[in-house]
Amino acid sequence: MDRQTLAAPVTPPLLDARRIVRWEYLGRLAVGAAVFLAALVGWRDAPRESTLVVSVVVVVALVFTVASAAWSEIYKRPLGAAFRNIQIAFDLALVTAVVHVTGGADSQFAALYIPVIVSAALLLSLLGGVLAASLACALYLGDVILAHRAALDVGVWLQFAVFAAVALSSGYIAARLREAGAGHEQLAVELVKVRLQAEDILRNIRSGIVTVDGDGVLLFANPAASALLGLDLQAELGRPVLQRVREVAPALAEALRRAVRDGARTVRSEGLVHRNGRQVPIGLATTTTAVQGNGSSA
Repeated sequence: MDRQTLAAPVTPPLLDARRIVRWEYLGRLAVGAAVFLAALVGWRDAPRESTLVVSVVVVVALVFTVASAAWSEIYKRPLGAAFRNIQIAFDLALVTAVVHVTGGADSQFAALYIPVIVSAALLLSLLGGVLAASLACALYLGDVILAHRAALDVGVWLQFAVFAAVALSSGYIAARLREAGAGHEQLAVELVKVRLQAEDILRNIRSGIVTVDGDGVLLFANPAASALLGLDLQAELGRPVLQRVREVAPALAEALRRAVRDGARTVRSEGLVHRNGRQVPIGLATTTTAVQGNGSSA
């Protein structure tokens, strides 16, 4: 018997949009919870305007996150450009609200713009990250000047420089990851095509072909192998098969055992097949090949 191992690896996407938005959901809820807890501590001393903003921010963030999660996780709807843009815009608005109630230019939460900009670069494109950074600058500047009437000091301009640097660097990295992901997807498609062609050839070849891994688990068997051994090998796929083969073809089982355990190659050995409790004089010309990577051929 000849044996060949077939495997077509599945390549996961390097930039999984659903995984990224899940992290957005978690981050959004964490920010809302942190702001709400901070507000509870100083609720009596906080201005009425600030308490109102915090209440609205927490409720809106919760409702929006639940609705978005239902769309992407429960209903499994496609995460199109509109959905992604809405997520980024909402996060920018949420961070701006948090920055507003925590002091504007003096807020320690201005750094929350950075993960939103990174998410925009990963979910959208380099241009999307730059636009998100520009919008973050505009919102931050508007809150500092219009809401808090503060002066534009060096710290504010430094924040703008950081936003721009993050947008450009993360956008560049995301673009390279997309290129690599496209190459991996093309390779996966080619591997699947090769596998289908090989399986079609092996299923129609008259020689018996079986594949077992290093634990003796059956990975592949063509119809000719089942006919020669008198076994329904398709029913044994994914199960240890050496003992089953030994019952009908001891020489073949021993050759497979030596191949998977010792890496030994057997060429042109002869054996007999036992069927229904009696010996059937069918000669087996057996060739085994040990394949690197926990596999064996026969």
